[in-house]
Amino acid sequence: MLPDSQLANPLPRELILVIDTSGSMEGESIKQARAALDLALVSLRPGDRFTVIQFNPVSEALFPDAVAMTPADVALAREWVAGLRANGGTEMLDALRTALRGTPPAGHVRQVVFATDGAVDDAAGLYELIDRDLGQSRLFPIGIGSAPNGQFIERAATTGGGWSALLRGEGARAGRMRRRVPKRARAARRDLSSRGHAGGASHH
Repeated sequence: MLPDSQLANPLPRELILVIDTSGSMEGESIKQARAALDLALVSLRPGDRFTVIQFNPVSEALFPDAVAMTPADVALAREWVAGLRANGGTEMLDALRTALRGTPPAGHVRQVVFATDGAVDDAAGLYELIDRDLGQSRLFPIGIGSAPNGQFIERAATTGGGWSALLRGEGARAGRMRRRVPKRARAARRDLSSRGHAGGASHH
């Protein structure tokens, strides 16, 4: 991870925030996931673009495509995320496919931040999708909950050319996420040619 001092001229981001709202995320996990996305939203800067996608048995995007960051749209997104509740099964494939489709505008770095407990049935299919459809994106999985699927989170990050973080249990409060999530997002604002570096999990 690059220290902030080395990022004097960061590229603008196209930030795609994905949150798992399946039933396994009920309770503390969905609170942590909402907090992680809220911190990512408030890290947006002028020139950035963003959207938010939630998934359980079906996926739903706040905006059909990423939009230019405005205070009004960030406020709308924060309100939308705050109202999300956990229920139903886990169908991650369609949400990932939606997050990775297309290409970012010229001069933007696309970052896909993915908050989930990693309770998936078809991990192999998800790895295949990431490998096939990643394009110019970088994937930053955040493992949520008391027992996140660390193996899935780490391999998804490695395949997706990003970094991962595990926020375990009730100890993973907003202060810790504030130190980790925006830094991990900012750290990818570098030349896209460096995307070949593998991502490793940070266990917290």
